[in-house]
Amino acid sequence: MFITKYLLNPPHPHRTQNQEPKPSARAANSEGSPPRYFLAWVYALFCLLCLLQAVPSRAQGDNGQWQLSVSSATANTTTNNHNASNLGNQKGYSGLTNSGQMLWRTDDSYQQAILLDTAWDIDISGPLATVVLTQTFENTGSDWREGIYVFPLSEKSTVHYLAITTADRKIVAQVKEKALAKKIYTRAKSQGKKAALLEQVSGNLFRQAVANIAPYEKVTVEIHLQIALDYQHPTFSLSLPTTFTPRFSPAELIDPNNTPDTLATHQPELKSGDTDGSYMSVDITLDAALAKNNIRSSHEINTIYDGDSYSVNTVQNSVLMDRDFILQWDLPVGSEPQSALYQEQIGTQRFGLLMVTPPAGPSTALAQDIIFIIDTSGSMGGASIQQAKQALAKAVEQLSPDDSFNILQFNDDFEALFANSVPANSSNVAQGLDFIQQLEAEGGTQMLPVLMQALATPKADENTLRQVVFITDGAIGYEQDLLNLIYHQLDDARLFTVAIGSAPNDFFMRKAAQVGRGSFTKISDVNQVADQVAGLFNKLNHAVMQKLHITWPQPVEAWPKETPDLYADEPIIVAVKFTEDTPLAGDIQLQGNYSDGSLWQGVVPRGNDQAQRTGIARQWARHKIDHLLDQVYLGVDEATVKTAVVPLAEQHQLLTPYTSFVAVEETIHRPASLALTQEKIAATAPNQDMAIPAPQTATYSTPLAALGCLLLLIAAAYRRVAVAKRWS
Repeated sequence: MFITKYLLNPPHPHRTQNQEPKPSARAANSEGSPPRYFLAWVYALFCLLCLLQAVPSRAQGDNGQWQLSVSSATANTTTNNHNASNLGNQKGYSGLTNSGQMLWRTDDSYQQAILLDTAWDIDISGPLATVVLTQTFENTGSDWREGIYVFPLSEKSTVHYLAITTADRKIVAQVKEKALAKKIYTRAKSQGKKAALLEQVSGNLFRQAVANIAPYEKVTVEIHLQIALDYQHPTFSLSLPTTFTPRFSPAELIDPNNTPDTLATHQPELKSGDTDGSYMSVDITLDAALAKNNIRSSHEINTIYDGDSYSVNTVQNSVLMDRDFILQWDLPVGSEPQSALYQEQIGTQRFGLLMVTPPAGPSTALAQDIIFIIDTSGSMGGASIQQAKQALAKAVEQLSPDDSFNILQFNDDFEALFANSVPANSSNVAQGLDFIQQLEAEGGTQMLPVLMQALATPKADENTLRQVVFITDGAIGYEQDLLNLIYHQLDDARLFTVAIGSAPNDFFMRKAAQVGRGSFTKISDVNQVADQVAGLFNKLNHAVMQKLHITWPQPVEAWPKETPDLYADEPIIVAVKFTEDTPLAGDIQLQGNYSDGSLWQGVVPRGNDQAQRTGIARQWARHKIDHLLDQVYLGVDEATVKTAVVPLAEQHQLLTPYTSFVAVEETIHRPASLALTQEKIAATAPNQDMAIPAPQTATYSTPLAALGCLLLLIAAAYRRVAVAKRWS
């Protein structure tokens, strides 16, 4: 009202409310012609269109789609007034939900159910964390419901048990081939039986459906899993994702057949401080033999030592699920990189998990050609881009004068600082630091073109070692295309990934580093930047261990078959199934060559095998399944891979991209005369201090908003001039 009344039609200072303006000569001679201030209205209309376009451009557009991907987060930040049906039909959306919140769906809208509790109960006594995840929901409506929710887990998780408890009845699920499991669930749902279906959507994103929940009934979902701990000598770490960043996919890469129809909606974003967000409790028991020093976390924790173990829990009974929960601890002071063989006996079969950390290789004098790639897309907005810029600046400052470098930034397009790599002299480094300071986050996440450019750029000196350092939150939904590119075009270069933000796509980042023969670094706190970048350069500046060979004293089926290259402080981890049910007949021999030609040899003594541990057999199966899944981007037909994965997953009761958990209670609960409505999940946003806005397309909202405001002022000024002339 203010704009239209006072800016576009301002009162004249010498005119009363009822006084008519004096007609101009042109108006008197041009009856029916447009008024002199016609352009003011044109300007006003155009600027309003710009302002309207600016708002939705952050969440929708013609160039991209949000794909289901890993770690969990909000789907929409700007279209709160749209209902689920409308959003599901808009181009550029494929529906994301997060944080394990259940919504109930009616015909044309979604109503949020109450998430009563999310609880993590974790025991750590070896290289694997044993986890029980419990989520309790309540149907707050008067209708029978089907609840659907999506939640993230660590990309190193192995899910092996699911149970649903409703009204004192417990339904334990079984693993079936994915299509068969869906068919069993759909039939049970239509018959009015209570049923549950748990599917793996992508690397670490999972979807749970629970059918025929009675009015005002509570539902408890119990999931058992194990998580392989991360180890970088001397630090162990455990990561529990609780939210994820929405993923961007270019329109040309979207396969409509892979967009789950049950998730083709958006929900409003919940701010990190919103009391309607999802909350969780975390209780961890940590074996004292593993941790003697510096137990620390991303959250405030209490730590109690009882002589045998540490009890670790959050200071608050429940904490907001707006960022990854990370726990880290160090090995006892003075301990060497110990070697260990963990074993498990199941019937007549025996399995083992070998873990050895070789000493860091000698410092390498070989000059490096380092290409830094930094993500400046919209999902990196807020604190993430500042964190990324700080990490990149620290890395550039650590370059040696003998090194060469270049910096590429990308969003919808990419830009290189230099045409080719340049020497890391003081002048070029200063120019690089100035370039970094000017970077801002906006636009889509078009990774393919910048990666192609980086991998295709010739080195400044053929005698240098090409290293590519990729700094991003990994907020993309087309991981397979990128992994294919890295595998086929990497040549002799190495790719190091640096994950940024409170909820990065760890699955893609870790897998890209694996395929790129590099290593993965995660920076979840701005205070970690200096130490993490120093650790990265420690890897870059030390010789890599290659051609590692393990000699077993008896026949085994080992995964991976070929041990990948190792960087400083990284462990060798190999899972095996012994083909003979007898104790080890001798020592395990290890031998490898560092990239400078020096030799390393190690021994795991026969008496160094550990006491029985649970979960080793499942971990062996997980290693083998991961190897089989990797064959897809190597060019193996997916049908062939699926044929190998399904029976192995069914044998060990594991959730995979080709198998699902399904549970059905035979009793019919919902009368056929009563309809079943379907509902979905609300979203908890990533932490505001590490805020990650929705992925953006090629339309830039900030310039459009600025242009709209400028044109509005021009229109107002033009109108004032026109009015003044009419009264002159």
